[in-house]
Amino acid sequence: METLVLGRGVEIFYDIESKLIGRHPTNSNIKESGSDNSLYMGLNNNRDSTRIICSVMGLNSINDFSNKTLNMGFYGDNVEVQCNINNDGQLQYKIVGNGKMYELLTKYERNIGEINHEKLLIIM
Repeated sequence: METLVLGRGVEIFYDIESKLIGRHPTNSNIKESGSDNSLYMGLNNNRDSTRIICSVMGLNSINDFSNKTLNMGFYGDNVEVQCNINNDGQLQYKIVGNGKMYELLTKYERNIGEINHEKLLIIM
């Protein structure tokens, strides 16, 4: 996997040929109470992240990212996510339904035992 540093401690990991992209969960993703249900993959105005995301997802334009629903592979489970570009230009994968990142991570943790959230990588 290759890495792209986006700034402010955010980096994405990707493999264009395998059509994979991911990042580490944020503190808001792993909070037990008030956990976030979205994962942000970078900024719309970052030319490198735009190229990578378009290549991985087979998009002609980053504007085609919005309003797509797809299945995210999450450690053996398929989770339905809605793609969006938010008002700040961030690319957002939002879990459809009542799913929260914390609940998915907890389910994963129960299946394999204790996990180190700093080393965990969420792959799309």
